[in-house]
Amino acid sequence: MNKKTTPLPFVLIVGFSMIVMLTVVIAQYHSQNGILQLKNGNAQALITFQVDNLLDEIINEIYVVEEEAKKLAVSGNKEQYNNIEQTIKKLQKENENIEQLNMPDDTSKKIIHNLTSLVTKKIEPLKSLQFNSPDTEKNNILAWLTSVQAKQLTDSIYVTALKIKIDLESNLQNTIIKNETLTITVLSFSRILGFISIAAIAILASIIISRLVQYFKLIKALENAKIQAEKLSDIKEQFLANMSHEIRTPVNSVLGFTNLLEKTAMKEDQVQFVGLIKTAGKNLLNIINDILDISKIESGMLHFDKNAFNLQELCYSVEMMFYHQFAEQQLFFDCVINDTVPKLIVGDKERLMQIFTNLVNNAIKFTKYGEITITISLLSKTDKTARLNFSVKDTGIGIMPDKLESIFERFEQAEASTTRNYGGTGLGLSIVKNLVNMQGGSITAKSDYGHGAEFIFEIEFGIGKEEEFYNNDKPTFVAVMSRHKSLHGIKVLAAEDNKMNQKLLAYIFEEWEITYEFAETGKQCLEKLTTANFDLVLMDIQMPEMDGYEAADKIRKQLNSSIPIIAMTANVLPGEKEKCKKIGINDYISKPLNEQILYDLITKNLPVVFNSVNKLPASPLLINLPYLNKIYRGNMLFIKDILQQFSTQYPIELADLEKAVSDRDLPVVKSRCHHIKTTISTINIQSFILDHLDAMENSENTPSDWEIIQHKMNMLLHFKDELLKEASNIVYS
Repeated sequence: MNKKTTPLPFVLIVGFSMIVMLTVVIAQYHSQNGILQLKNGNAQALITFQVDNLLDEIINEIYVVEEEAKKLAVSGNKEQYNNIEQTIKKLQKENENIEQLNMPDDTSKKIIHNLTSLVTKKIEPLKSLQFNSPDTEKNNILAWLTSVQAKQLTDSIYVTALKIKIDLESNLQNTIIKNETLTITVLSFSRILGFISIAAIAILASIIISRLVQYFKLIKALENAKIQAEKLSDIKEQFLANMSHEIRTPVNSVLGFTNLLEKTAMKEDQVQFVGLIKTAGKNLLNIINDILDISKIESGMLHFDKNAFNLQELCYSVEMMFYHQFAEQQLFFDCVINDTVPKLIVGDKERLMQIFTNLVNNAIKFTKYGEITITISLLSKTDKTARLNFSVKDTGIGIMPDKLESIFERFEQAEASTTRNYGGTGLGLSIVKNLVNMQGGSITAKSDYGHGAEFIFEIEFGIGKEEEFYNNDKPTFVAVMSRHKSLHGIKVLAAEDNKMNQKLLAYIFEEWEITYEFAETGKQCLEKLTTANFDLVLMDIQMPEMDGYEAADKIRKQLNSSIPIIAMTANVLPGEKEKCKKIGINDYISKPLNEQILYDLITKNLPVVFNSVNKLPASPLLINLPYLNKIYRGNMLFIKDILQQFSTQYPIELADLEKAVSDRDLPVVKSRCHHIKTTISTINIQSFILDHLDAMENSENTPSDWEIIQHKMNMLLHFKDELLKEASNIVYS
């Protein structure tokens, strides 16, 4: 749009609006003036009519008085006297009335006053006239009535009355003429106003129509731009999908074969080389995940679950995830959860874990020595919700003051050399900020440059109920800690076109004693399902000829088969899981493949077959292996490390508690119980030992409570050896 012509419609609208407003004001002024003149004219006309009537009555009454007085003087009839008396009273009343009228000007008032004075003089001599007056007096009055002076007085009354009538009629006529002129003026202004209004409406209508046409063109252009943007978005999504598949497929092979290589006997330097390969592969995978997370956030396809979870358990998972890095860099890690924080909260555990993972990983990267501390506190609480404050603080190199505001921007690093010296994509903190904001929270960073940094964020969660947590968090299947149990008897059809991935899957399936066949296209997959029986299909999504989506759809619709299908794809873009479920795919695993997750999905989707070939032992009494397996995804090295640490730490803590009980030092008893509860929770969050510790921690300093404390202490000592024995059996199995 031309900027020079843009203000013209506005100027026209304002100009016409001002003209219309001015015309309306003038027309309104003349209308009000005309209405006032009409009101004055009506009032004046009314006065004219009243004066005219009164004048006629006065003249008539004067005539009546004269005639009756003459008759009275001649005949002396009492009836004439009464008529005279009544007529005089009427004249007096009419005189008063005409005097009180609101005359239009002072001249009229003077003339009226003069008239009333003449009338008063005329009737004054007649007031003294009595019925029984002497004849001489009657004759004198009669003589006065017929005198020249009396006739002149009557003539003056007539002349004055006539003058009043003429003046009032003249004023009334002038008022009527003025009103007619004013009416014509108002009508002229009304016509002008109407013309201007019609012209303004026409101009405004043309402007509006012109703008509407422009808007319609703009809307059409926007629609076209939207269609083009959607096409570009589809192209972008397809590009990311292809990029994800092409990168993840070789990474899958690298990490998969690295995991298999770790299980073989190697020299010390070979172990080191394999570890470096694995680390490099994981770093590459983290970069890919960061890019795809940003894609999910931008597309609005990132979903947040609402499940109950335990914050203490989550913090312990964070500690275990970075256990080796903390140990390698000799960093002290601590997680402090204030007592006011609810034990169970409802929200997206995985997203909160992702936030902590990014922040802690960032802290480890920039902290050469010292400590990293997570602190969780309560900001506010209602019956159903709790707003929590989270802090991740380190003693690393810190952040420069001028970078604190921009540190959360994508691809932004605190210094230009950060990527070169420390690695990373510069997306981690941007992802964290988006994850926090999308949950209705906020995040800030504080730093004393050179002395560490602190990231503080707050999010509102629901408050969970324990019974719901244990029901929802219950493992749906049981995996084995030391190694995967044999899946002998299970037959799997794996639709996978990549030869390296086929070899990797073949090695894994043989280790699990699974009978398997490969199909390199979706079409081959359908053919094999029609000629042989399988227990499960492992379906790669991107294959030639017919992709996994189409193949799965045909399995459900054409073959009418309910065989479990697990999608296997490197494409982890937004909406992938939903698309799989809509087609009828049972589960979904992303590449690079995680052996434990794949094993879990197979046992989950084939519970009957799995249980028939593997009778798993029941969960231990004191150490909850299914729980540990679910939390640490079957990583036996982690679990053995945890239980070994537990076997060393628990007897010492128990001895300290026993001494505090013996000394009857209640504050120390409470403190030791609280600490031991954390230790026990790491191996069994549902342990009955926690109930004993709760009872001791909530006791009071009374004789009866000390009896309870002593009894609970005896129970803890009673199960001590059995608990340590179970831990030892698992560690050295």
